[in-house]
Amino acid sequence: MGALSRALLVSNGNVTSIVRQLQDQGLVVSKPDPEDARSAIVSMTEAGNARFQELATAHHGWVREALKGFPPEQQRQLLDLLIQLKSTLS
Repeated sequence: MGALSRALLVSNGNVTSIVRQLQDQGLVVSKPDPEDARSAIVSMTEAGNARFQELATAHHGWVREALKGFPPEQQRQLLDLLIQLKSTLS
């Protein structure tokens, strides 16, 4: 789960707790990594994919609403700056 914690910019303990909660809700499954006994492979279930789609749709609507007052050029500038910020944090 180290790769997942690095991608999400959170601690391993945080990811482990979140994954357990998602497992309890039937949204993900975790299987031992056959190549590394210390690691696990986490995958979304069908229910997890459906829930993700719901949340992604709502999120995109919120972002569109939040940015509607900015002209497209400024929206692009913001996206470029956020991409730069993410790369410096990784």
